[in-house]
Amino acid sequence: MAQVVKLKRTAVSGKIPSTSNLELGELAINTYDGRIFFEKDSGTPVISEILTTNTENYITGSLSLNGAITASYFKGDGSQLTNLPSVVEVSQVATVTGSFVNASSFTINHSFETKNVIVSVYDDNDSQIIPQSITLTDNNNVEITLSSAQTGFAVVAKGGHIVSGSAGDASNLNGQPASYYLDYTNLNNIPSGLISSSAQIDTLFDIDGLVSSSTQISNYGVFAELNGDGIISGSSQITDLTTHKETVSGASSYAIDHNLNEQYPIVQAWNTSTSQQEVPTSITTNSANQVTVVFSTTFAGIIIVKK
Repeated sequence: MAQVVKLKRTAVSGKIPSTSNLELGELAINTYDGRIFFEKDSGTPVISEILTTNTENYITGSLSLNGAITASYFKGDGSQLTNLPSVVEVSQVATVTGSFVNASSFTINHSFETKNVIVSVYDDNDSQIIPQSITLTDNNNVEITLSSAQTGFAVVAKGGHIVSGSAGDASNLNGQPASYYLDYTNLNNIPSGLISSSAQIDTLFDIDGLVSSSTQISNYGVFAELNGDGIISGSSQITDLTTHKETVSGASSYAIDHNLNEQYPIVQAWNTSTSQQEVPTSITTNSANQVTVVFSTTFAGIIIVKK
């Protein structure tokens, strides 16, 4: 009958033999952990462990290898890696470039797994093209449509993150706290730009810009003092821009140049001596900026022309 030869063994988890437990050439097995040990003596006896491919338990302790390690992937944070070369490249693809030839519509596959992307399109002269439309068809594809067939390339990059928070020095606005500018009397040295949503603008400004959403512009001369190429819009009290007044006397016919650019304006005549409205005999539109007003007798008063 065949005899079974058994090596030294233990079934206690974590138990490792000592040099006094083994002789040279003898093996010991931890049958619970699945580990094999032997004694090594190169002047000083030590216990060494045979590396196995047991996937049920992790190998504990330090592992020293002389040679290269080849693996399908590395798992871990790498915080204990030493003796690395001075330059280590760790890169991630964040930009994809796709070319197109004589096309007005094409799709770029970027495989970024996100719709947070930035898209730029250039022609074959490296000049940027503004697409007619950019459609994110899914997390990995961008459909670009141009106004005409062209040749060039498109760059799709991963989008950035939103940076939020407050200014580092919120009180340093031209050396003044923000509350300083909440007092409209401190609005001086206004640069060319935008004045909007003002509740009251009652002084003369010499600016190139836009006066908008004002509820009251009280000085009539302000319209002549806005010397820039601006737009006055949204005011609830702007009267002289659509009305022309002219004082006349001593005649029965008047040609009024109103410059309102209105072919069919509203015309009214007021007798200043009686404070009553008078109806002209006829009103003739000579052009979009002139009307002729005729009365049955000599008229003296104010003629008002409105859009």
